[in-house]
Amino acid sequence: MVAYATVIQWSGADLTDCFFTNAWPCLHISTRNTLGELISQWLANPNLMRECAKFFARTCADLKPSMIVALGPGPAAFIATVWPRQLKQWKSNNIKGIDSLPIGVVQIEGVTHRTVCTSVVHPCYQHINAKHRKVPYQYAAGEIQLVKEADAQRRLLLRGSAPEDAVVL
Repeated sequence: MVAYATVIQWSGADLTDCFFTNAWPCLHISTRNTLGELISQWLANPNLMRECAKFFARTCADLKPSMIVALGPGPAAFIATVWPRQLKQWKSNNIKGIDSLPIGVVQIEGVTHRTVCTSVVHPCYQHINAKHRKVPYQYAAGEIQLVKEADAQRRLLLRGSAPEDAVVL
């Protein structure tokens, strides 16, 4: 297993440019990250999703990120509730869904630049799940490549040289 900070560093992205947050604040019920069906239950709860989406959208508006990396299909599905039109493929809460849109671009309300979104498998499950990603994003090397591509898209957007409808590399 490769620690996610290592994946970010190997991709060439700068860790000091990163902000890490839990998509569902304060919801861990134990010290384990094996949440099983809890994520599906959370995603099916419209009140929880509405409140968490408001909190996440406000956090993004305040921090103005240029890139968001979801750690797993569950967090990607959550982010898709914030931007349902741009990230609709991620709502499936599975690897096939995140592979169908490896990189998406969203507009955060109140932020002048667009934000790149991508999703990798959760670092705790990388040794189990990364092999199920589609080529070329399989395994740690593939996910490093995905973060590199997302970071390249982010840099283009920040320079203003990406087309307005750029969604997928």
